[in-house]
Amino acid sequence: MNKGYISEEYYIGRFLYLTNELERLPNAAFHHNGGNDVICIRKSSDRERLTKKNSRWDEYVAIVEKRNELKAALKKLKGDWAKISSYSLSKAAEKYILNPNIINPYNSQLWDSFVNNECNYEKEHSINHNGIAMRSHFETEVAQIIEDLGIAYKYEVRLDLKEDGYVYPDVALNFPEFNRCGFIEVMGMMNDTDYSHRNSSKIGKYTNHGLYINRDVIIIPGDRYYRPEQKVIKRMIGVMVDSFASQYVLRRDDVAVSG
Repeated sequence: MNKGYISEEYYIGRFLYLTNELERLPNAAFHHNGGNDVICIRKSSDRERLTKKNSRWDEYVAIVEKRNELKAALKKLKGDWAKISSYSLSKAAEKYILNPNIINPYNSQLWDSFVNNECNYEKEHSINHNGIAMRSHFETEVAQIIEDLGIAYKYEVRLDLKEDGYVYPDVALNFPEFNRCGFIEVMGMMNDTDYSHRNSSKIGKYTNHGLYINRDVIIIPGDRYYRPEQKVIKRMIGVMVDSFASQYVLRRDDVAVSG
């Protein structure tokens, strides 16, 4: 991530989330003991070792894998932070608290219900991107940018908008640190009248259900002659990221004053 695309508050919120999750989980890791795999669990000054014969083995395998995932994400986050600031991320985070969403229904629980590639509208020309059949090079480019930013996503999920029926966002994004998910529409044929009409109806359905454009839904437009450069797409995604961060990453001094 380059300076200017995403606010420092996002990094801080994600840092607080990742470190809190690591502290919440048991301190467990894989080790080798005489050629055998074991799981070492540290509890203060004590240490326990589990072998594959232990009834808790599978439970702790999942814990170790989750810890490794969180640590990898934290390492990437610190590397990205170092590109925009010489100040310690942990020191910066001391001035903030994380106050995740508890009201908005577009949350992590909804994210967990999404399944990749649920749209059954036939793809004329599919392009494989990391095992997902996408509709255009434009979509694969946006997907790659999202991956580079370290944000989890699912492609063409089914979103139930009640009386307006189902819509299929091109991309759903997950922000577990905020307990929020967001959506991206990659509209690459805006010069086609029928295509633009269909998508204007889709945008109307989003707004009718409390999904704000440039907060909950990012529209990335293009046509046969033009599509945004990568740095512009990053800024577009940054608008969503920063709007969430401004809501859920709070300065301790501001909370103290308001309280």
